[in-house]
Amino acid sequence: MIEIDHILKLTAEAPMRGMYDYPVWEIRGFDLPELEFVLGSKIAEHDLRYELELVKNEPSAIDEFFYYWQKHTNDLLDHVKASGLPVLDQMWKGSINNLSSNENVELFCDKPGLHMGEHIDNRHIVGVLIINLKDNNAGTYINELEYNGPTEKGTGMFILNNYNSSHSIHLSNNNEQDRYIGYHTLSFEDFKWN
Repeated sequence: MIEIDHILKLTAEAPMRGMYDYPVWEIRGFDLPELEFVLGSKIAEHDLRYELELVKNEPSAIDEFFYYWQKHTNDLLDHVKASGLPVLDQMWKGSINNLSSNENVELFCDKPGLHMGEHIDNRHIVGVLIINLKDNNAGTYINELEYNGPTEKGTGMFILNNYNSSHSIHLSNNNEQDRYIGYHTLSFEDFKWN
């Protein structure tokens, strides 16, 4: 079972804003079946980010991997919806309860030297889930809180797109290890209205 903690339960930094005004959660125990990853094509927007392909795996193993990914994501969304954080109502006025998962999961390899400066995602993106597929040397950094995300396999972060959830990633050129992550985007189409 995954463990989900609001980011400000995990940092000693004094928040610049109210205690729970950051729509960011740390994830642990996001356990997934083992797969073999193969370096694929370069991502057009990033010089040092590549797709991870699953061509050496049996279809049933791939299906199992994504089954557990979706199960954990649904548990995460249930937790976030039940949290009652005021920032969620400020952002979505109750509509967060209509947010559902999707199949927009991409697997990436980030090479040493990759740098994405401080940014928020485009306004079409509601949130992103970033999970470490192996033990990595660098995690996502939440700039306003000066907080480094976890780096161990099966850990990660869920970030709802907000003015104060800017984040970045920097892999040192001296780092000899590739970063393997799963990257799941939720967008406006994932609000399911009755």
